[in-house]
Amino acid sequence: MKKLNLILLIALMSIMTNSYAQFKVLSNGDAEISTKLFITKNGNTLRLLPANPTPEIGSSTGEIIFYYSNLGYSRLIAGEMHLRNSSNSPLVIRNTTTGIIGAASGQLDFWYPNYGHQIVVARQYSTSSDSTIKTNIKPLKNAMEIILKTHAYTYNMKNDSILKNEFGYLAQELEHVLPELVSESQEIKVVDYMSMIPIITEAMKEQQKQLETLYAVVLSQEKEIIKLRETLAVLTQDQNQTNIIPVETDENVPQLYQNAPNPFSSETKIKFNIPSSVGKAYIYIHDLQGRQLKVYNLPNHGAGEVTIHASELNPGMYLYSLILDGEIFDTKKMILSNH
Repeated sequence: MKKLNLILLIALMSIMTNSYAQFKVLSNGDAEISTKLFITKNGNTLRLLPANPTPEIGSSTGEIIFYYSNLGYSRLIAGEMHLRNSSNSPLVIRNTTTGIIGAASGQLDFWYPNYGHQIVVARQYSTSSDSTIKTNIKPLKNAMEIILKTHAYTYNMKNDSILKNEFGYLAQELEHVLPELVSESQEIKVVDYMSMIPIITEAMKEQQKQLETLYAVVLSQEKEIIKLRETLAVLTQDQNQTNIIPVETDENVPQLYQNAPNPFSSETKIKFNIPSSVGKAYIYIHDLQGRQLKVYNLPNHGAGEVTIHASELNPGMYLYSLILDGEIFDTKKMILSNH
C-alpha cells in the first residue's frame, strides 16, 4: 500500500512539473499557475487570474475580506489602488511623497448610507488658487449688494442624534443669488462655503469705504459747527467758553462740557461737574466702532477737568461719555486731527 501511494505521488508530481500543466511546483519550491485558479467552499468561489490581460483577484460574493484567524483584519499594503464602479470611473489612492487621492469624476463624496454626508476633520484645508491655472480674471464688484441678498440661518440636521446647532445658508435660496456656489452630491444640494469668503471680504472693503466717506462728511460738518459756535461766542461776547454755553451752573447739577479745543492736534480738555450725591464717576472714551479706549476715574466732586493728549490716540473721531453711578449721563464727540 505504501509503495502504491509513493507511485501515485511521483506520478502527480510529474504531471504538475510538466511544462504544459496549469499548476506547477518549481524546483525552488514555488508554485506557479499558468491560467487560472478557483478555490471553492460553501458555495463561494475565490478566483485568481494571472492575466486578463492584467492579473485579477475576485470572488463570487463580490467581496474580499483580508482577515486572519486570531489576528483579526489584516493590512493591505500597495503603492497605488484604483477602485472602480460599473461606469469604470475609478477612485485612485496613490502613495507618493505627498500622497494622492483623486477621482476621475472630479468629485469626492464623503457619504455613508443611512448617515448622509460625513464630517471631514483636518488640521489645514487648502484649495487650488494659482493664477497660472485661471482665466477670465476680473475684479469682483457689488459684493455688498450680493451679501445683502443672502440669508443665514441656524438649524439642526435631521439625522443628527444630538441636534447640535449649526449655521449656514439654505442651498435652494442661495442658488437664486449665487448659482455657481450650489451643486449636488448624492441627490442632495451642497454649498461651496469657501467661495463665500472672497465675496464677504470685498463686501467688508466696500463697507469700509462707505464708513470713511461718512467719516469725512461728519468731520467736515463738525468743523463747520465749531466755526459757527465760535462765531456765536464772539457775537455774544462769551470769552470763557467757545464751544458750549451751559444751561445749568448749579454745582449740584451734573454737567459734561464740550472738549476744548475741538478739533485738537496736541491736547484738549474736557470739563465736567459732579454733584456730591454721586458715588462713582468716570469718563469713558470710545471709537466709532464702540471699542472702549480710555477710562478716567473722577474721584472728586464738583467742577473738574481731564486732559487728553494727542499721543494717546490715533487721528480720528471719538465719543466721550460721563458715567455717574453706572449710568450714562451724557455723550459728546471730539476730533483729533493730523495737524
